Formats: sequence, C-alpha cells, structure tokens
Amino acid sequence: MAPSSAVLLAAFLPVACAAPLKVYLLLGQSNMEGQALVGPADKNGTLAHAVAHARPEGWPVADLEEAARERVGYDAAGADFSALVDAATGNFSVNEKVFVDYRGKVGDAWGQVRRGYLEPGFGAGGVDRVGPELGFGTELAKDGETVLLLKIAWGGTALATDWRPPSSGGVTGWAYGNATAYASKALANLSAVFPAYDAAEGHELVGWSWHQGWNDGCSVNMSFEYEFNLANLIRDLDSHFGKPLLASVAVQGTSGGWDEQPSRRLEVIRAQYNVSTYAEFGGRVAAVETRGFWRDFAETSDGACNQGYHWNCNGASYFFIGTAAAQAMRGLEAGTWKQFFINATNDAHTPGADAEAFCPVE
Repeated sequence: MAPSSAVLLAAFLPVACAAPLKVYLLLGQSNMEGQALVGPADKNGTLAHAVAHARPEGWPVADLEEAARERVGYDAAGADFSALVDAATGNFSVNEKVFVDYRGKVGDAWGQVRRGYLEPGFGAGGVDRVGPELGFGTELAKDGETVLLLKIAWGGTALATDWRPPSSGGVTGWAYGNATAYASKALANLSAVFPAYDAAEGHELVGWSWHQGWNDGCSVNMSFEYEFNLANLIRDLDSHFGKPLLASVAVQGTSGGWDEQPSRRLEVIRAQYNVSTYAEFGGRVAAVETRGFWRDFAETSDGACNQGYHWNCNGASYFFIGTAAAQAMRGLEAGTWKQFFINATNDAHTPGADAEAFCPVE
C-alpha cells in the first residue's frame, strides 16, 4: 500500500531538536563567592529584608545605560525579588531552570562548596550567604531554558598574581590554573556535574562573568597592570577553551560606591571599562556599572555588616550585580550589546583617600 501524502510530508519535515545546554563560568574573588547575608528578615541589608520590604516610593530604578550615566543609588531594572519567593509558602523558592556547581575554598583547599538547583545559599561557604549567581541565574532563567553555572571563586585573590593569565608572563596564577582545569574537567563529563544533563542534546560554553578587583586595588603596581592582565585573561580563556567566549565584567564598585574611591581602585574600574572597548573584543565583552548598587544605610549598625569591601554584605547589592551582568550577557548573545561609557572619577574624593591602607585578606 502506497504511503499517504501526510506520511511522505512528515518524512521530510525537520526533526525538532532540543537546544544544547548553555554553560556559563562565574569567576572572581570573594565578591564572586558572595558575602551577602540571606537573613534574618528583620535585619536591614539582608536578602530576606530586601524581599520583605518594598523599595521606598520614588526610589530610582536604572537600566544598564542609565546605570552608567546616573551617579546616584538605584535598583537594577528588571530585578524582581518576588521571583525568589514561593507564593504558596512565602519561603525562598528553588529555581529548577538553573543548576549551580560551585567550587572554591573549602577549609584551606580547593573543593566543591555546593552543588544543586539555584536558591539563596550559594554564596561563600554555601550555606547562608548569597553572591552574584542568584541574580545572574534568575535573569537567565527568564528565557525558559535550563542553564548551568560553573562558579569558581576564591576570596582574597588578585588578577596580577593568583589569577595571572599565561600571556601576561611570569608565573601563571594558581587560581587561573585551578579554574581552567576544573572547568575543562566538568565540561568533559557534564553528567557527573549535572545529573539531568542529556548528552544527546549536547552543551555550549557561552561565556563567563567576572567580579573581581579589590585586591589589585590595594597596590599601585597591580592596579596599573590591571588592564593588561584583564585583556590577557580574556585572550587566554578563549585560547584554553578553543573559542571566542562572551564576557560580562561587573566592575569593582565596592568601598563607597560613587564616593571616596582611592585612585588605585578607580584605575581598576577604568581598566575594566577600557578593555570592553578594544576593537578585538567588539560585541563580546561588556563592562557593567555597579556603583549605584551601593547601599549607604548598610554602613550603620542596622546594616547586614560593615565590610565595605564586601558591599556591606547587602543582599540587594549582590542580586542587582548578578542581574545586570546577566542582562549584559544576554545582550552579547543577541548581538545587541552597546557598551556605555563608565566614568572612573570621584564625585566627592576625600583628601587622603589614596593613602587607604585597609586591604584585608578576604
């Protein structure tokens, strides 16, 4: 019996294939580890407090262009705290569109800090802290696709030394070596990292996000070298993984937000912006302004903590940083990214601030 026309047509229709799993690296020092406190809700500055208290009436919200232009405090446009909460229970929800494999400091050695679906608690120590991964993953999940975040971070590390890329010469950094080795191992056997991974669908390493710079800002020499090292880091990661990767850089904006930044720290911010303008990186490297996410009220005893080098442990700050970095990544992926000028100057520079000596080991 001859096949029907419908059968013949079906035989020539393209087979719908699931998209490859998208993989992103989250790299950096303690602010990528994440130092924001999850709770309690009655403590100003925690993530739970931000979720429970609506922003003040008239408080500004800025998109990526406005964030680079308006030198005030603001929230990140598109960042929705309600997305973090289970409406039925009022508790923090688990986002099963985002799987996180977090590797970093465990005791005094590299190790797996935490692995699982995204929720608050993937910050430093993997228990009660939050980093940029929460906003980053929540934003990416809006597309409905499942993504994997390989977060590899270690506090107190500098780009000039610990993350030093091979092309910069000298001794390649141990953090760079550990991060690239582990990411390569994970990508070679994703089923061991993410149990729900379907090898038949494949995967794609899309790019990486970088939130780092405090320790390099502790030294005139390291801050001066930062642009050279960051450009080489981008080139060397491309070379290591065998493809041009997308990179979103959340600029180092801690320790005062817009004000009182020592010139060494401004040099790091300037370098992070400058590299995003290189012709060779056109359309695939984004620098995102973060200083407007600084929360002055956290400097008081009512804040989450008084560590300026850790965004004062503010949950909203870290959530906004991750959100903005992911929005830039999406713009890079879509080919619509426009790099906005980031002004690395002070509005109110405090005399003597350049002599800042407090550069703790994070």
